Amino acid sequence: MSDTLLATKIRIPPLHANLVSRPYLIQRLNAGIAYNHCLTLVSAPAGYGKSTLLVEWVSQLNFPVAWLSLETAENSPARFWGYLGMALSTIPQLNQTDVVESLFQALQSSQLPPMDFIICLIANIAIFA
Repeated sequence: MSDTLLATKIRIPPLHANLVSRPYLIQRLNAGIAYNHCLTLVSAPAGYGKSTLLVEWVSQLNFPVAWLSLETAENSPARFWGYLGMALSTIPQLNQTDVVESLFQALQSSQLPPMDFIICLIANIAIFA
């Protein structure tokens, strides 16, 4: 993957001083963790506060979080996997692993590796978390 990745895509935005807290939605997100849900989807139109809600939520968590923010123009598998690997590498426990480095090396090739290989690398990264 020859494109440069922007570090701002993997930084958690700051919590705004004029935050409108949404305790019910925070409670719903926490319930997803309590029930061991593998995926929680937050969906709403632009400007409805999805990012603000998630920033408030992750500021209250007691475990590492990887942040990834993508836009429509970044709609390619190589960019997605590259950004995901970069986001995961911000977690201190993962940053030192050979698995994250393997993902970056795989994405550097001229041809994207098979999807099952990439998914296996991501699954192995999750084991280290």
